[in-house]
Amino acid sequence: MLRCVVVIVVFIGVSNAQNNPAAPAATAAFPDTTKWSPLTCRPSGVFLPNDERMAEIHACKLMHTQECVFLCQMKALGLLNAKGLPTVKIYDKWVNDVFPTEHKEMATAFFRSCFKSYGQFIDLNDTECKFAKQFGECTWGIVPKLTCPKAA
Repeated sequence: MLRCVVVIVVFIGVSNAQNNPAAPAATAAFPDTTKWSPLTCRPSGVFLPNDERMAEIHACKLMHTQECVFLCQMKALGLLNAKGLPTVKIYDKWVNDVFPTEHKEMATAFFRSCFKSYGQFIDLNDTECKFAKQFGECTWGIVPKLTCPKAA
């Protein structure tokens, strides 16, 4: 019984916090690989998520504070576990499944570094989202490195 109460309190706390996206559904699979698709080469010359994911990422900016937007964005990309947190294992699998071959090794090392510095410290009870913000800024820092192949 105590276990059920704790789970309910955690989900209610996460759902009600203004900074965090709604708590994950108890029956959903984690990570949500249905949101994973190969990165798309954009006109800017870098690989990014597909249009549908990018629309969800941009929608997060309208629904959350700047400090806490990254949890919503990670959820939009299907990068959170059942507790609503990112993990190295999820990021490794995501890179393996969706990143272009030429960027996989670099991206894995890059995201692991972000996780070691910030991701492992994310606390869903932190209303200021200190480490979630730092982790998000770190992970988005990979974008300039995801260059598309040059046309011959």
